[in-house]
Amino acid sequence: MLREQARPVNDADAAIRQAINQRETAPLDQIRGDVPPQLTDFLDKLLAADGDVANWMQLADSLCAAGLTAAALAAYGRAAVNARFATSGRTLAQRAEAYSIKAALERTLNMTWAAAADERIASRLRGVPNSDGLPLELEEDELAVQTAFRDPADYARIVASLTDSPLIDDPLRDPFLTKRVAQATPIPGEGIAVDDCSFLVLDGDGRPILQVEADVRGDRYLACHESAIVLTRLVEAHPLMPQAENLAVRQLRIMLDWCGSTSAMFEIRPTDPFPPMLRQWITVSKRGPLPFTAAWIDLSASEEEIERGYRDAHRQSLRWGRRNIRITKTISPDPAMLDLYERVHRESRRMPGLPAADLARYLGEGRFNLYIAYFEGEPVVALLSSRHGSTTYYWASAKKIIGNKPLGHVVLHQAIVDAKAEGQKRFDFGRLHVSENFDSKLRNIALYKRGFASHTEPCVLYTVLAEPASR
Repeated sequence: MLREQARPVNDADAAIRQAINQRETAPLDQIRGDVPPQLTDFLDKLLAADGDVANWMQLADSLCAAGLTAAALAAYGRAAVNARFATSGRTLAQRAEAYSIKAALERTLNMTWAAAADERIASRLRGVPNSDGLPLELEEDELAVQTAFRDPADYARIVASLTDSPLIDDPLRDPFLTKRVAQATPIPGEGIAVDDCSFLVLDGDGRPILQVEADVRGDRYLACHESAIVLTRLVEAHPLMPQAENLAVRQLRIMLDWCGSTSAMFEIRPTDPFPPMLRQWITVSKRGPLPFTAAWIDLSASEEEIERGYRDAHRQSLRWGRRNIRITKTISPDPAMLDLYERVHRESRRMPGLPAADLARYLGEGRFNLYIAYFEGEPVVALLSSRHGSTTYYWASAKKIIGNKPLGHVVLHQAIVDAKAEGQKRFDFGRLHVSENFDSKLRNIALYKRGFASHTEPCVLYTVLAEPASR
């Protein structure tokens, strides 16, 4: 791969880097007595408690001053990772600083590609999307890649012309609304920026035959709007499709190095392509599959059939809601409704699924429905549904806790009924966290959504790692 790896200057440099990367002290045993004991003692304590950001930065500076550059780079990397989980208000600044210092050291070692990748991470963490340093675009025989980053306007024009793209109806990867929300540019210093890593694979006639929507937020993994990447075929049959899919996997490896991430996430459904090169990448990454369940309602059924498909307990809660809950709805940026939206989130101690100012803009474009539900005259539920082609998506909701009263069921049912009335084909609940690997809260949310769904489909998430030379 393209990101260079520092070559240790001696055995001590190699052993310390190995200890930091593996998070264990055993590699240090071979150099104890050859380096100052203060250094190994300090590192022993850091690895035992994982240490705070300041201590890792202190260690990195000391290693750099001693000329142990490979170990210093590993320590700066650990400082950045630890800053991600810190709770102080300086977290983003600390992470950006660690990557900037790391990049400066890489520059002195002629690690040009690695330095540029870390500088891109630092820029995103400061809330500034990157605008230079174009990624490589692969070509093979009659196939060629066109990235969104190289010419965003032209890429957007081509994507807008793909009226049959399956992603139009995919609320997790919609290249219009979902992408705009995910890649909104924050105020510098007050949020994390996103770099668009999407691309198309074109055939010899310049026709897009494969679409890959991908992006990276800050120093996180390469994904698709925080969901997993899917290789999306734009034509049913093409003689070069297997070659195009392998080319796309190779391009994703390049984008992974370009953006500075150490991993990427893929989703595989029963109907998705699973090219050999991706299988091989998953195998060598040695990360186990993580099962999810896709869930939705087929809106071609009648309202009565849809309701009969709910779990018995949900239907009982629905009957209670019809007797006790009053629902209001807006499809326009009504200031009073937006105030209630913020109030419900504030009183339920939940972060809004969208900031009110952004929601107002999207309501004005006809992208969302906003529902506010009342119990005993007080607003208790706020729910958002969004439109993605012929699919309506359960975007988010918040509700106050009033005993064990089922406040939300009738509101969600109303959103489902309204989607059918609008002529939508599917009401989508996204991916449900059904695996025991997830905590009980996520599994309970999955159980709640599954109780409404008429259809489910298994899907598997895979994490793939950058090459060892790029870590």
